[in-house]
Amino acid sequence: MAYVTPCTRSSLDMFRSTFLRLRPESSLAMHSRKPFHFFYRSLTSKIINETTCIIWDILQPQEIPELSEALWLEIAKRYYKKTNYPNCIGSIDGDEAFGLQKHILRPFPNKSLNKEERIYNYRHNRARRCVKYAFGILTSKWRVLHTPIATNVNTIIAIVKVVCILHNFVIAREQVQYAHISRRTSTTLTSTRNQIITVSNSGKTAKENFKNYFLNEGKLPWQNSICKF
Repeated sequence: MAYVTPCTRSSLDMFRSTFLRLRPESSLAMHSRKPFHFFYRSLTSKIINETTCIIWDILQPQEIPELSEALWLEIAKRYYKKTNYPNCIGSIDGDEAFGLQKHILRPFPNKSLNKEERIYNYRHNRARRCVKYAFGILTSKWRVLHTPIATNVNTIIAIVKVVCILHNFVIAREQVQYAHISRRTSTTLTSTRNQIITVSNSGKTAKENFKNYFLNEGKLPWQNSICKF
């Protein structure tokens, strides 16, 4: 991304100048290499911070825009198209760490599940796996996420934010199709695609409402066979 270069030139020029002053035969380098290593790490952090700030400022409005009601509705619409899970704006990896709430639903514990609960878990996990695919694609493209990032917290936050923005930037231009998210089409659900489910303030009631929806008007033709019923 060529537009990053001019803004980091001052830091790079300073690095070149200092590197020449700290060449191996210099008295400072001969007495101790620690000052140079410390300066190198500090300068690297400075360059990373400058670069990530520039990328964020330029790409954020386009790739991670400010959220609005219209955008939330569009996200829910796209999410339903991919997963057949209505009124959903995203998924959380490891949702068992969160308590059941009206806006955060969890699967039923995998103990002595009845037919209805197994179907609900199938539909829940079918929607939740989107985030697993997203993390898989993210880490495969950006290897900085393969190991702990050895720097200060603010720099780590900046790196992760920019990785997410570049992930969206690349995916949009590669036009990646997430066909693996659903092996079946949702054309049979056209009549219920825009249906709104009314939920109460109780997370338990919300979960029951979704379970009933998945068993009736929101039923998928293949869900019983997948759940072995």
